[in-house]
Amino acid sequence: MMDRVLIQLANQYVGFGGILAVLLAIIHIIKGRTFKNTVLFLIFLSMGVFLVKGLALINQVGIRFSHFFSIEIFFIFVIGPSLYIYFNLLLLGERVGRKTLSFHFVPSILFLVFYLIHSIYLMYSGESLDELGSGFGPTFHSKYDAAYIISTFITIVYMVVVLVKFIRLFHGNFSRYSWAIHIILLLTLGLFGVNLHLAVDLRFLFSLENAFVELYIPALSALSSTVIYAFFISQIYPITFNIVSETFQKVRYQNSTLSRIDPEDLKARLEILMNSEKVFLEENLTLAKLASKLQVKPHQLSEFLNNHLRQSFFHYVNKLRIEEARIRLLEAEETPVIKTAFESGFNSLSVFNTSFKREFGMTPSQYKKKFGKQKPDP
Repeated sequence: MMDRVLIQLANQYVGFGGILAVLLAIIHIIKGRTFKNTVLFLIFLSMGVFLVKGLALINQVGIRFSHFFSIEIFFIFVIGPSLYIYFNLLLLGERVGRKTLSFHFVPSILFLVFYLIHSIYLMYSGESLDELGSGFGPTFHSKYDAAYIISTFITIVYMVVVLVKFIRLFHGNFSRYSWAIHIILLLTLGLFGVNLHLAVDLRFLFSLENAFVELYIPALSALSSTVIYAFFISQIYPITFNIVSETFQKVRYQNSTLSRIDPEDLKARLEILMNSEKVFLEENLTLAKLASKLQVKPHQLSEFLNNHLRQSFFHYVNKLRIEEARIRLLEAEETPVIKTAFESGFNSLSVFNTSFKREFGMTPSQYKKKFGKQKPDP
């Protein structure tokens, strides 16, 4: 009797967590389709799908089509990279490039492609979509057991990296930023839930083959608690999910060693690299590469750019490239716009057009047509 009551309570709790996660996902995408909100949408939607699927499985809903339950693996693959991008790139004020996104989401995309092909094959071949065979039981297995293990393990790795970096970043500053403690607790709670899920996947190693339900429900409950806690702290500390990168940069800079560097000397060396050597024309130039040329650490250069030039690395380099392109457009009218873009350091015509229009209010072609007869300012 008590077991039934506990399972019923767990069902309601997990159901609430799943619905709340989906609602939070919708809320963040409704707020505005910014990159930050899109990442948060992916995180909460992935959690929602995982919890709703878990609830359906526990209650044996849709078992005849249990093959489609495995779509959650795609979302499990998505959670880790999304957290990493949100906490380590976006909030630290660093630009998230296409190559970075592509690299982190390769596993999720590969699985999705394979899963869709497999699903289409099953439907057209007339094979059963019931992966559980005789129905739901204590030894539940999926055809994608290996994918479950890999995706869950990858998520754990990402979460550990995020948690460790976050703790290091705010070490000694928790008293000033009390909400940071809640973020760490939130990540720890989520990590606990994901580890429980890994235990579910690897239960055969611990002679717990028949303990699927006993392990799965606590895992779902822990992840539901993570969603509910996220909602709670977002209400108490609204800054949590709308925080600007400057706060993180401020904390990071407090632990830097820029005080040992002469800002004027660094500025002079930077100007030589940019004005004389024009290293910004290198399309693969990164913060780390530029810092290496200046013989400083990447975070020191980032701090210098933000504190002394009031610009991020991306905006600083982008502005120089746009100005270079503007001059080239007027000096070499016969040169195609796409060639000018690449020669100015851009590796994408669309990015060049967007950046140029944002700066001058018109596309490069329009600018060239309007001012092509004029000599550019020195």
